[in-house]
Amino acid sequence: AAAKAGIIGLTKTVAKELKNGNFILLNVEELMKRNPLRLKEQINKLKRFSEEIDGDIARISEEKLLLTPARIKILKRK
Repeated sequence: AAAKAGIIGLTKTVAKELKNGNFILLNVEELMKRNPLRLKEQINKLKRFSEEIDGDIARISEEKLLLTPARIKILKRK
């Protein structure tokens, strides 16, 4: 239950910081080890939230995500 609360709390904190105009570099390595399914659900919530505020989200490595506030887009190249 503590891990679940930690992931949800993290999602709320990230959303608050994005609303305040801050960029987020999120290391999800530990959460990936503990509960990958729950982490995926929360990342999907963050993606939806990012779309709602016209921000962006991108995976920059296996364990790191970059999230941007409103009207800031990430140029994605493969």
